[in-house]
Amino acid sequence: MVAGPGAFWTAAFPIGVPPANLMTTIPADLAAQLATVRRPGDFFAAGTTELLAPLLEVEGVGPVALPLLPAQAGQLAAAAEPAPYGRGAATLVDPAVRRCRQIDPDRVRISGTSISASS
Repeated sequence: MVAGPGAFWTAAFPIGVPPANLMTTIPADLAAQLATVRRPGDFFAAGTTELLAPLLEVEGVGPVALPLLPAQAGQLAAAAEPAPYGRGAATLVDPAVRRCRQIDPDRVRISGTSISASS
């Protein structure tokens, strides 16, 4: 009998290669494993919590919604500049090598009740 972490994996797939349909067997495998639990019980949790999402604002774009919306992703890309990269002592901008953009940190403000002020 195989015991310890990964025991199910080792027992179910002895050669270490899962079948191609592994994702379709997960619910049945999980139900079979849970059926072997000898201490069935209930779990209950209740309560509320405050969501303290940060407020993100970018100069030239305004407040940014989180999660990021496709329209604002386009606005952020338009407000950004091509990001350079380093090659030796040189700093270069070549979209064929690095196709990304950057926004100067002086143009970004993050605030909200969960963000402490720093000086």
